[in-house]
Amino acid sequence: MAALTQGRLRQKQDLLVEALSGRVRPGQQFILAQLLSLIDSIDETIAQFDREISEKTSG
Repeated sequence: MAALTQGRLRQKQDLLVEALSGRVRPGQQFILAQLLSLIDSIDETIAQFDREISEKTSG
């Protein structure tokens, strides 16, 4: 997961590896799953906007 970092976070990759090595409690797992689902939804919305913009600007 740490290898997927981009931008300024890449500079802190060692700290991220250390943080990801810890234990995740069930409540934290639930929150992380919800956040990842939200990110997926936002990514899909962005893709829909991109397609719509592309259609409208290509004539």
